[in-house]
Amino acid sequence: MGKVRRDGSKAWIEGIEPYRVIDPMFEGVRLILASRGERYSPDYIQGISGSAFRIGGICPCAPTCENAMWPQDLLRLLGYELEHVKIEGEGEALKEATRKAVARVKQEIDAGRAALVWHAFTNAEWDVVYGYDAEKKQFLGRGSYAGNDKPFAAEDEMRTGQCGDICCPAGVLLISRKTGEFDAPKAEVAALREAVRHARDQKNVDKLGGEKWVMLAGLACYDRWIRDFGKPDKKREVGDAYCYGVYRSTHAAAAGFLRETAPKHPAMADHLRRAADHFQAEAEALAKGEKLLWWNSPEGPDPKRNTAAAALLTQARDAYAAGIAEVEKALAAEGAKGGTGTPGPAAEKRLDGLKQKPMWITHMGSLIGCAEFLKSEAPPAWIYGGCGHAFALNVHEVICPSGPTAWPSERCDAFAANVGLVVERHHGGKSEKGIAEKREAIWRKTCEAIDAGTPCYGWELDVPEWYVIQGYDAEGNYLFDKFGQPGKTHHAKLGDTGIGWAVVAVVRTGKASDDRTVVREALRFALEHGAGKHSNEKWHTGLSGYDTWIKALADDRLVAEDKVIGFGNAYNAQCWAECRRYAVAFLEEARKRLADPKLALLLDEAIARYKVVSEQLGAVAKTFPFKVDDTRGMDERLRDAARRAKAIEALKAARAAEESGLKALAELAAALDASRK
Repeated sequence: MGKVRRDGSKAWIEGIEPYRVIDPMFEGVRLILASRGERYSPDYIQGISGSAFRIGGICPCAPTCENAMWPQDLLRLLGYELEHVKIEGEGEALKEATRKAVARVKQEIDAGRAALVWHAFTNAEWDVVYGYDAEKKQFLGRGSYAGNDKPFAAEDEMRTGQCGDICCPAGVLLISRKTGEFDAPKAEVAALREAVRHARDQKNVDKLGGEKWVMLAGLACYDRWIRDFGKPDKKREVGDAYCYGVYRSTHAAAAGFLRETAPKHPAMADHLRRAADHFQAEAEALAKGEKLLWWNSPEGPDPKRNTAAAALLTQARDAYAAGIAEVEKALAAEGAKGGTGTPGPAAEKRLDGLKQKPMWITHMGSLIGCAEFLKSEAPPAWIYGGCGHAFALNVHEVICPSGPTAWPSERCDAFAANVGLVVERHHGGKSEKGIAEKREAIWRKTCEAIDAGTPCYGWELDVPEWYVIQGYDAEGNYLFDKFGQPGKTHHAKLGDTGIGWAVVAVVRTGKASDDRTVVREALRFALEHGAGKHSNEKWHTGLSGYDTWIKALADDRLVAEDKVIGFGNAYNAQCWAECRRYAVAFLEEARKRLADPKLALLLDEAIARYKVVSEQLGAVAKTFPFKVDDTRGMDERLRDAARRAKAIEALKAARAAEESGLKALAELAAALDASRK
């Protein structure tokens, strides 16, 4: 469960991701499950729920009424138990039911569990509530268009029972434990079948031209939308703008879902990849319609706008139809095959050109190596800083070499989405029940990704570091980049180590956030980390990490007893010096990208402070050079009192500059927040 933070009358669960898809139904489910460790991609959730292929109306209620399933259905499909707390009645009975539901939500938050709440922040949508303000009687959280550019949205906690004339209150979904297994291949085929059925749906077509307006679905809906905008006197209505905003986002997930799914279904794979290309074309067409169809478009009537809108919708509709036709062919091929299983690899396969970026922080070296293979437009400094890792520092009480990896760096994988990299982790623990099956599942996922030309990286394929996985062989080995040399390890040995993590991350490209969002979220992470919020047992982050490092070097007795680790001290020095070099580069890149005179002075201040941090940590790294085959030498240098005194002086200077730098980052983050209001 999530960590609950309290500040005065406020309580909220930390680490809840922002919405990646403007979706009123299912993206909230993904956010809550992600906070519990599930790593379903936004595209996958949109696809498996059917939302990536739905179009209905056109009317304001269509995105929440014309669905393949409901959020509770998706949760059960994924193996979760849940409780639907209903809000019913009128007058005082309705208020009392709402108060009881509110109390249940607060209990969940206190236990570290976010809840899905109808109409909490948006209008008649499922929102994620992960906090509350007891004094102001407010819920805190996010919705598809609320609270994603700040820590949380805040609204009256009784709002969920006050949908007004929009609809009846839909209540609250409280997500419990996972008790079932998700049959992904079966669910994927079912989602594809439903996509085809929906696209061809003829419901209410026979009622067109009658006295009453009727809901249409799929291609029939697209066709009427086009016909409507073919009329010179058509006005852009609320339903047009709302549906456009939702479908533009949800349909953009279709291509990613199909490409993610294709390797699991060999008989369908070619057709699914071709379908993905068509759905990508649909998404690209819809993306061009903002000035024609969204809220900022003229209401009209505007004959010229209507002609352009009809032409654009026709382009999107035709791409959608072509995509559905390929999905139909894929299902036919799957039926001919007679199954949905995925065979194991029969031969060696490598991704040519995939290399790890030489970096002390191998997590970043792996991610950036994958990004370069995918031809990401984001430069290394933008990735390193945008993920937050440039501002990390985690030090063990005896300066163990585990410091750079023994903190929740998976947060950086989540932030990678901001710079256009979607990281999907598949993981298990050595001590977990069923770890052998999990290793096999991770192996299959890796082979499928490699087959699709998708890069991966894994943990502790050799020494405890991250490695780019370049391929696999017929003997069941991961083939990886071992610091510039070829390496291999059998998949059944993944995580069979003292640490016991079995982890492979699959990296795909996605839509990057705007530059301000990248900077704002990276700074929020930096402030949280700098305040020591990611500390764990004997490891300490941020400013407390500096204190821990200084204390260890200053303890003559522990050093004399060889309890402070020379290898770890030198390694930490190289790692954190590299991080701060990239912090400077990231902030300089941010200054150039934002090009905002109002932010320039704050950025200049932050850059100046982090240059000092970088220089001082660089001095520590020079004082204690790292040589992997010279453990004795590193121990001897650590016992040198003069070297330690010099390093302590540099660390104190670095800490002071970092403390000032964090203040500058806080001001900068506040300015970025203010600019969004």
